[in-house]
Amino acid sequence: LIGFFANTTVVRTRIDHDLRVTDLTDQIHQTVTTVQRYQDIPFEQLVDQLDVERDPSRHPLFQVMFGVQHF
Repeated sequence: LIGFFANTTVVRTRIDHDLRVTDLTDQIHQTVTTVQRYQDIPFEQLVDQLDVERDPSRHPLFQVMFGVQHF
C-alpha cells in the first residue's frame, strides 16, 4: 500500500497565565493522553460532525499544528 497514513488529532486547552510551566506541561500531557483515546476517528468525520463553519482563510479546528515522531 502507498499513501498518506496519518490522522490529525485536535487538542483544545486553555492557558492560565498564573500556571508555572511545569504545571502547564502536566495539564497538556493529561489532555493529550485523554485525546489519544479517540485518535482513530478520521479528522474529516470530526469536522463534519461538529458542523464547523468553513472559512477558506483558516483551518476549521486549529490554529497551531506540530508533529510528534516516535523513533
